[in-house]
Amino acid sequence: MASGFQNLANTNSYTGLTTVSGGTLVIGKSDVITSSSGVVMTGGTLDVSSNGVAIKALSGSGGVVALGSKTLTITAASGTFSGVLQDAGGVGNRDGARDLTSSDFREVLIGGSLNLAGGTLILTGANNYTGTTTIGTGALLRMGSGGRLASTAALAIDGGTFDLNGRTQTVGALSGTGGLITLGSGALTTSSGNNSALASVTSGSGSFTKTGTGALSLSGGNTYTGGTNVAAGSLLVSGPGTLGSSSGALVVSGGVLDLGGTTQAQNGGVTLTAGTIQNGTLSSSGAFALQNGSVSAVLAGSGALSKTTSGTVSLSGTNTYTGGTTVSAGTLNVSGKVGSVSVVGGGTLAGTGTVGNTSVASGGSLSPGAGAATGTLAVAGNLVLSSGAAYIDYFAPSATSLTAVSGTASVNGTLTANAASGTYAAGQRYTLITATGGLSGTFSSFSTPCLPSTVKGRLSYDANDVFLNLDATAITPLLGAIASTNQTSVTTALDAAVKDGATPNSGITSLFAISGASLGTALNQATGDIGAKANQAAGQSFTPFLNVLMGRGATNNSIHVAANGAPDGVVPAQLAEGETNIWGTIYGGHAAIAADAATGTASLSSGAFGGALGIERMFGDELLAGASIGVGTRPSIPAGAAARATM
Repeated sequence: MASGFQNLANTNSYTGLTTVSGGTLVIGKSDVITSSSGVVMTGGTLDVSSNGVAIKALSGSGGVVALGSKTLTITAASGTFSGVLQDAGGVGNRDGARDLTSSDFREVLIGGSLNLAGGTLILTGANNYTGTTTIGTGALLRMGSGGRLASTAALAIDGGTFDLNGRTQTVGALSGTGGLITLGSGALTTSSGNNSALASVTSGSGSFTKTGTGALSLSGGNTYTGGTNVAAGSLLVSGPGTLGSSSGALVVSGGVLDLGGTTQAQNGGVTLTAGTIQNGTLSSSGAFALQNGSVSAVLAGSGALSKTTSGTVSLSGTNTYTGGTTVSAGTLNVSGKVGSVSVVGGGTLAGTGTVGNTSVASGGSLSPGAGAATGTLAVAGNLVLSSGAAYIDYFAPSATSLTAVSGTASVNGTLTANAASGTYAAGQRYTLITATGGLSGTFSSFSTPCLPSTVKGRLSYDANDVFLNLDATAITPLLGAIASTNQTSVTTALDAAVKDGATPNSGITSLFAISGASLGTALNQATGDIGAKANQAAGQSFTPFLNVLMGRGATNNSIHVAANGAPDGVVPAQLAEGETNIWGTIYGGHAAIAADAATGTASLSSGAFGGALGIERMFGDELLAGASIGVGTRPSIPAGAAARATM
């Protein structure tokens, strides 16, 4: 057909070529061209938008194939088509998915799918169709010079071969039940947000990259050597699947690499800049360059681990790599197990796991507990904290982080003990470092940020341990606004004594653990007022009885009542030598002293009532001897102001 418009609506059985060099040829029925017939286009338009058609081959130097919503199937691709395939058709419905099977397309502008059922298809055009490219059993899709698929189009390898031929290609979802992907020296990236599974085997010297938010499961025994990159989403290795050749390298810069319980070798090295590596074993004889992210998988092999940039890496696996660990920047948080660790520069080793021999050089830090006031970092070996190193501890009122060393510990540098919020009491002691093999050295400086002003920290050492002790500093702030003058005077005196270096006894130390009204009641026992009240009470209780003894009446066996304890002024008769006198008397009186809340003095109610009985005998002219006993009431001091005096 050279020009004009031709609609083929009848069934045809010819098997020769259909040639379109101009005009428009409309396929009105699906069988107007037999599947054993090829189409050659040098110009014009082949419109299959009303009815799809199956042809043997498509070739030619130009022209347009208009698909609409229908399917053009090419069963035995073998030619070269340099024209354009597009979704615009002359007639019919242009919506929906389109499928295309062909041999050599230099430019494809369709929204449908490419289904290669057989033969070899070489793409040399910058194709941008967004449907699925499916490669069936026995078919080969090869990327030619300048050829590429749309970056969002899905690629399914269902028994055929996708030959990247050294090109760089990004696809959407990558899936397949089998077959091959040959990279050559190229780079293949999958960017889908959907989940998919790929059982095909990928080979070549090229690389494979996972982007997009979707999850891709690899179950093929891949052998590519250019390395694996996980930038987003999830890459799961399942069953017999592999991350390419063991000589390759692995880079995880985001998302999740799930090893699916398998053991993967990446001897080209492992780099983690963000994301997660989990569920399995990852072995390498190269470097583990971990900068940021988390690893719960087991790291194995002869490789060494390094942390050289800011950020935090968390290791929770029982790692077995033997190359050692160096932290020169950022934080390595170990909740699992690693071997020997060297911390230098601005690096920090933290966590609650187990590490081997550990040395912390000037500028480095060791922080057990990973920022929490609980947890123990175990050092299975020796610990050395050099001059300029920092030990960072976290503690709470009832707990602290701890470094437990099975060997020896040598300490130097600075120690910072960070206090969590809570109520702290003088006399508390925390163990910060314990070393079974012995402890040597002391820290050159020490600080306790965030401690309340009532206590201060102090380090002490024994043969195996470093202790943090809390000493009293000031008790006055604990009183509150309702404190009396006497109570404040007591706390001011105590604070001054502590400031001057005095060490409070256990009784005084206990005051630093209470506050408010309870503290005020306790302080009343230490005021001068309670001592005075005790003396007053004892004196008023004992004085009437004393007055009876000093000033009984002169008549023997008489009874005298002394108001308020005052004697009646009658001088008792002098006994003759050898005479004995038995006497008795009663007494009584009452006195009251009011309290003063502002100064903190207690009230006193003294009611002294009682009686006395005595006996006396004259020996010679000048010696009178006797004895007496009295019974009476005691004075009253209010609750909270208890006292005792002995007269």
